[in-house]
Amino acid sequence: MSWKAEDIKTIYASVTNVDADIGTEVTRNMRRHILQIEAQNLFAGVNLLTLGKRENGAGATTTIDRFSFSLINDYLPKPDGPIEEDALPLYIIEGGGGTALTQSFLRAVCSAAGTIDLIVRYVDVPT
Repeated sequence: MSWKAEDIKTIYASVTNVDADIGTEVTRNMRRHILQIEAQNLFAGVNLLTLGKRENGAGATTTIDRFSFSLINDYLPKPDGPIEEDALPLYIIEGGGGTALTQSFLRAVCSAAGTIDLIVRYVDVPT
């Protein structure tokens, strides 16, 4: 499906060592195309950011990527330039059924007791 630059939405999250939903639910008949990720380690030491997806409810979170940080203020930089219209997504999360047992979300957790600031840019497109 095609999309336009004005369709891009942004999630700002502070990720901790408790696995949590990031952003809103991916609704039925939609796909969330994750286009860009920025992250900065605010913990004074080694930290690991794990991104995951939970599709269709209360099952286990599936890991989709991991990013390692060695020092405080290490970061995953934003790519140069704007996101091109119809760019290929980094990850896709399928929409769920809309009930508590079938919801789909992007999820994140970090390995240390500190925090990682996370920015995610995405579009929701119909299936």
